[in-house]
Amino acid sequence: MGRYVIVGNGVAGVAAAQTIVRADPAAEVHIFSAESYPYYRRPRLWKFIAGEIEQGALYLLSSRPKSQRRIWSCPAVPPTPARSLLPHSESPGRS
Repeated sequence: MGRYVIVGNGVAGVAAAQTIVRADPAAEVHIFSAESYPYYRRPRLWKFIAGEIEQGALYLLSSRPKSQRRIWSCPAVPPTPARSLLPHSESPGRS
């Protein structure tokens, strides 16, 4: 099982995640974004505002049960020195 990370939950990020899962059905893909919500179908937003569909019908990726999901939408957390991925001695601009 491959594990993948995608930054950005726009159309390109979601299409990339779907392509990965098609190629590797056991893959686990995490999409990180500054959006508060998972990818939603913006063209259908007017139907939600008009009360024609429920909010859950907007979301493309969360319609499957959690046990069957291979693509996860995650909130992005801005990096801070305390959460840096590299030790300070290896960080760019530090010596």
